[in-house]
Amino acid sequence: MTGPFDSWLDAEHASLWETRGRDTGMTMTAANTADLAAELSGVELGAYDQKIIAWLAGYEPATIAVICGLIRRARAAGEQRQADILDSEVIGQVFADAICFRDPQGICPDCDEHPAGLCEDHAADLDRTDAYIALAGQLGIEAVDR
Repeated sequence: MTGPFDSWLDAEHASLWETRGRDTGMTMTAANTADLAAELSGVELGAYDQKIIAWLAGYEPATIAVICGLIRRARAAGEQRQADILDSEVIGQVFADAICFRDPQGICPDCDEHPAGLCEDHAADLDRTDAYIALAGQLGIEAVDR
């Protein structure tokens, strides 16, 4: 349970110590530390960060459940904001405009003289449009193809 919590009892029931720790003989501090560690997995921690986590682990499990719930909800809100941005029609149009801008529309005199039919600048532009299309695909955004 990630909250929001409306009461101490809601938070207490969501704590690792309350849901699993007591049954396994885990101490409250160990359960709190495990709960915090799980939420902070992948986050780089310094020595002082670890000291504060150890200090927080001494608090009641309901407090730790609220802190963990806040971390989870903040992470989810950030992921949703990122998804909203990536789903935006504006971002798709940005890619489409960039592709259109870089797509060699006409032939320049240097392109006429080059054996491949494109001068180095226009060949680089074409490579860049390919990179834009690839990036849009990786982000799950539909961009206009050439």
